[in-house]
Amino acid sequence: MIAMVRIDPSITVAQLLDQHPAAIRLFIDRQLSCIGCPIAPYHTIDEVCREYDLPLDDFIRELTARVKRP
Repeated sequence: MIAMVRIDPSITVAQLLDQHPAAIRLFIDRQLSCIGCPIAPYHTIDEVCREYDLPLDDFIRELTARVKRP
């Protein structure tokens, strides 16, 4: 059985990508400039959604689907 990872909106982009490299593809697909951004160590997922005008719940759902763990 594959358990889903719970993504906390207060996690920083850098922490998320360190823990779940598979999430990188979503940032690329959404054309978000977070990959390699010098603010990534400080910017939370919640802040990213506000900055890019993304619905937080939808983005978290998409992230969760991409970072399944065994």
